[in-house]
Amino acid sequence: MQLLWLHNREEKLRDGSNPCPVTPTYGNHSGWPASIRKMKHASSFPRFLSITLLSALLLAGFTCQIHADGQLVWSDEFDGSSINTNHWTFDIGNGPSGLPGWGNNELEYYTSRPENAFVSNGVLHIVAKKESYNGQNYTSAKLKTTGLFSKRYGRFEFRARLPQGQGYWPALWMMPQDSLYGGWAASGEIDVMENKGSDPTTVLGTIHYGGQWPNNQYSHGPSFTFTGVDSVTNFHTYALEWSTNFVKWYVDGQLYETQTSWWSSGGASPAPFDQPFYIMMNLAVGGNFGGNPDTNTIFPGEMQIDYVRVYELVPTPASQPILKVRFGFDEPPGSITSPSDINSGGANVILQMANGGGANADYHGTDASGVGGTVSASRALDFSSNGASQPGNPGPIASTTSSNLGFGTITNFVSTIWFKQNAVMASGANVGPRLFILGGGSPSDTGITNSIGLKFQTANQLYFQLNGITVPATFPTNLPANTWVFVAAVYDGASVFLYEGTDTTPVSQVASAAAASPIDFGSNGSLYIGNRQNRQRSFNGWVDDFRFYTGSGDLNFVESVRLQEVNPTPVSIAIQSLSNNAIRLIWPNGTLQAATNIVGNWDTITGATSPYTLTPDGQQQFHRVKLN
Repeated sequence: MQLLWLHNREEKLRDGSNPCPVTPTYGNHSGWPASIRKMKHASSFPRFLSITLLSALLLAGFTCQIHADGQLVWSDEFDGSSINTNHWTFDIGNGPSGLPGWGNNELEYYTSRPENAFVSNGVLHIVAKKESYNGQNYTSAKLKTTGLFSKRYGRFEFRARLPQGQGYWPALWMMPQDSLYGGWAASGEIDVMENKGSDPTTVLGTIHYGGQWPNNQYSHGPSFTFTGVDSVTNFHTYALEWSTNFVKWYVDGQLYETQTSWWSSGGASPAPFDQPFYIMMNLAVGGNFGGNPDTNTIFPGEMQIDYVRVYELVPTPASQPILKVRFGFDEPPGSITSPSDINSGGANVILQMANGGGANADYHGTDASGVGGTVSASRALDFSSNGASQPGNPGPIASTTSSNLGFGTITNFVSTIWFKQNAVMASGANVGPRLFILGGGSPSDTGITNSIGLKFQTANQLYFQLNGITVPATFPTNLPANTWVFVAAVYDGASVFLYEGTDTTPVSQVASAAAASPIDFGSNGSLYIGNRQNRQRSFNGWVDDFRFYTGSGDLNFVESVRLQEVNPTPVSIAIQSLSNNAIRLIWPNGTLQAATNIVGNWDTITGATSPYTLTPDGQQQFHRVKLN
């Protein structure tokens, strides 16, 4: 899901901090009028930037990026002279009875004193101090909205700066208001941001779920790492987007983590993350996460929060991924090559087919052998002869190397392929056939840097590999023989999601894994179908309709791709009679083909475009349109 935000992202201006979510084109703004420096986008702001403010920004030499955001439903801008008790309450002490150190061996005593939490100049300050207080050697504060505000789903956004030093543990997180599914972590926990004070360049997002402790589980990663001289000690925007089937983490608008899989012992999916959660902010000292302070740790340390904002998620129609290359394999037998489908906008490349010995050979299937069958007159590549090529003996392949596959650096994509086994994959080490490999240069196998690929690992397990990252999809039974299976991989820049369907069943998600690993195709790329480069991991069966898109997709997009082969859009041919017995054929899209017998063989009429005029020659003749 992509999201449309409907509010203005003009940032608050604080002591030289950036007023925009992009770098200003002109230096320090400390000389701006106070009326502009103190403006914030509270819920009373209009959904457009006022001309007066916009003019002031432009005259001051700033270029601000104005985003469209979802409806603001709750916020604290910390503009008053004290903490708003209608928004926040405090945890007090070093943990509940029987759980000292809050279960994490923390060393601080949380208070509500102004020495540990106060508002000043539009910023909330949470201060950790080294002092003897109620039996502890450190004090700090933990603020929470429990009983005052909680929400299910939305965008939760914090702008904050954090202290540096061994033993500091700042966190922005959320807990269930009513714990509907039992004790921790059966009812869930969402960590928007955590940092180890000893590592000021890295932040982490995590979800906790599963059973009650000690049967709890958690998922996190990849972490976010600041580059150059930047660190958590500067103000950054930490955001979390949470919906029914995903949790996503951002730093300064950059997506770095997505989680889509969780469970609860207390309820059915999507439990536990289908109930309202409240917000918490704290600065812990010591504990299991990052260890205790050392002699180099400087006290006091401050966690400063510029604002907290919560928005509704507003879904918007997603921009469609862009087709980069497609092979439909619809050419009739008699050719040793297969061209890509350029009619749909993909790259113009040619696949060369070769047998196990490397000699050119024809593996085009018969008419109607593809997924679409007689509905769309589709064909498929027939690698059935590969059955005798396992394990490890050379077998057929379709491959190409072309500068037209040099897509440069790709940060998100969708790949899809259809296959049909002639028999369930044999058991044995290293038998697994390769369905496809696509990458920069000439990748020798799946799992190679700057490549993606799909292969069988066992009879009931597929591996999708992105660079060196493996996403396993394990099925409860062996993948069937003599059935068209559709597999799609979607990469959003942070994770890979695998979907599977058949010619009779819609797609569903079958696996996912974190994978912040872009691919650099460079200026030249290669594609291998049905085998790897040395032709020693052959696929025994049929392959149809391989596609590669750039851009982010989802389940709905993947299902639409599946349906394009299974249930193509009907097309009709209009026939007009002309003078001199000529006939004009008119059709909306597709390739015109002709045959002298209704069962084929069907030949493409080269250069035929709609409208197309022909004169019957007295022989029986049939025409059809092959869908692209």
